[in-house]
Amino acid sequence: MSKPPQLPGVPEARRDPCLRRFPLRRLRVPIGAGQTSLVVPDEQVWRRQGTWTADVTRGKEPPYWIRIWPAALAVARTLMRLRGLGGFRVLDLGCGLGLPGVVAAGAGAHVTFADVEPDALAFAAWNARQQPGCVHDPVPRLVDWSRDVVDGLFDLILLSDVSYHGKHHAPLRRH
Repeated sequence: MSKPPQLPGVPEARRDPCLRRFPLRRLRVPIGAGQTSLVVPDEQVWRRQGTWTADVTRGKEPPYWIRIWPAALAVARTLMRLRGLGGFRVLDLGCGLGLPGVVAAGAGAHVTFADVEPDALAFAAWNARQQPGCVHDPVPRLVDWSRDVVDGLFDLILLSDVSYHGKHHAPLRRH
């Protein structure tokens, strides 16, 4: 019995000019009967280096995008149970690392990742391209969804851990 092909990992990600600025690690996320493999920033190393701790101390928001949050995992698991995403136009809005969009790309969807953080978009798009079922190049869009609307027509909009306040509801409805 042959082994499944090895997905690109940390050494390959280090060739990407944006991704290599971060300490990296491989994250295997159990979804359904299998798992999705991502390359992500190593948060513990990054925190020890003080790269973002000083910014947070000065009042900036923490880099929420560097974690896979519970709602993203739930959305990704729901997508894995769906059949027939091939050809769907999917928007992963406020994507962060983009786990739901990565899963959708691996299922053959046309995925647009939208986030206000350029580094989040770089990780989401890179990881989507590495999925065996990805047949459409993912589209990263740098956008603040709370102020602007992502151009395009979408069959499915994925939201996970993006709406914590009532002020977010109207911008989300615009999409």
